[in-house]
Amino acid sequence: MPVPSPAPPAPGSTPPTMRYGAARCDITPPAGTRFGGFWEERPEPALGAHDPLWACALVVEGEDASAAALVSLDLQLISRPAVEEIRARVRAATGIAPERVLVHATHDHAAPGGHWSEAFVPGAGDAFADPPVAEQIVTGAARAVENAWRALTPGSLRCAQGEVAGIGRYRHAPDGPPTSPAAVVRLGPASGRTAAVVASYGCHASVLGPDNLWFSADYPGAVRARLAAAFGAEEALFFNAPAADVSTRHTRRAQTFGEVERLGARLAGELAALGERASPLSVPGVKAQVGEVALALAPAAEADGLYARLRARLPGDRVGLRLQLLALGDLWVLGVEAEVGHALGRDLLAVLRAAGARAAFVVAPAGGSVGNVPSPLFSPDAGLRLVEGARTLAAGVSAPLAHRDGGAGGGEAGR
Repeated sequence: MPVPSPAPPAPGSTPPTMRYGAARCDITPPAGTRFGGFWEERPEPALGAHDPLWACALVVEGEDASAAALVSLDLQLISRPAVEEIRARVRAATGIAPERVLVHATHDHAAPGGHWSEAFVPGAGDAFADPPVAEQIVTGAARAVENAWRALTPGSLRCAQGEVAGIGRYRHAPDGPPTSPAAVVRLGPASGRTAAVVASYGCHASVLGPDNLWFSADYPGAVRARLAAAFGAEEALFFNAPAADVSTRHTRRAQTFGEVERLGARLAGELAALGERASPLSVPGVKAQVGEVALALAPAAEADGLYARLRARLPGDRVGLRLQLLALGDLWVLGVEAEVGHALGRDLLAVLRAAGARAAFVVAPAGGSVGNVPSPLFSPDAGLRLVEGARTLAAGVSAPLAHRDGGAGGGEAGR
């Protein structure tokens, strides 16, 4: 049975207000654990940790006491079964419905965490991670959410959106993109102080290369630390936006821990400047929509290299990709179970804004990962299918809860 919820104000005692809570748990695995990133290039296990890996959680509760959780994990990837176990434990501890728990891996190449498709890479196992490590990660993620939920306190939410130059460029075209969408969310008491800050920006977390044998949060960790210091916040979370084709390949000077700090400081400075322009958003309640999009696999004859190996091992001709949309009042967050390209990410963001979101960002990968979209693994219409799926969920979030039946491919969850 769920433990009792932190008590909201008694009816009539004070005006209803949103509440927030943030927390983190150390999920750094022991030395000897394999990395998730650069699997083929780096067969050696980690010697230890240069800096901790974290499970960071934010719980937002609307004025009507409906709640949702956002979880960011310093991992390369996370499997769908591991995400489902995290959600089940969160529900048992807090009562938050699974569909209202968004779980994200920052795609940190200096961290553990494979997923089902990694099984098709020679030498990789079928499991997300060794059972003790997987249990450590799942336990840490669920505990971070529970601690954030227990810390719920009245406050306000502010958000700024914009374009930043950032630190990423197309991996195979150094001249683009010149800017990328970014968002900074600040939460705190009515006094205006920032107690927790959330940042969204898209770039591969691969400043550190395959020759590195130490676990690290890579640049997202440096960004979190500097944003927390900039705003005087106790907690900071980072969510990678669509960046399947964006990395620091053309902006980094080396693949060292010093370069992690330099690029992290550069990006954090731009995000902090953006965050200074944050304006208040209302959170009367929290809504959730989930759905699944069937992506057609490309014919095996059209794939080569790694994609050919992947395609040869995949049964059938379609893969189901899950989408999750959380509407935290005026702030909408779309989670996509894939690594998503930069241009497609912009299309998804445009769908949310066109549907009425005052503020929005896209998280990818979230809930697991079926691979890169677009890519030679899928048919050319994969991106269009994702956009259509996002539009369906956005329409569901926009509709009045009392009259919603879920519609084709999606449904309201955890009312």
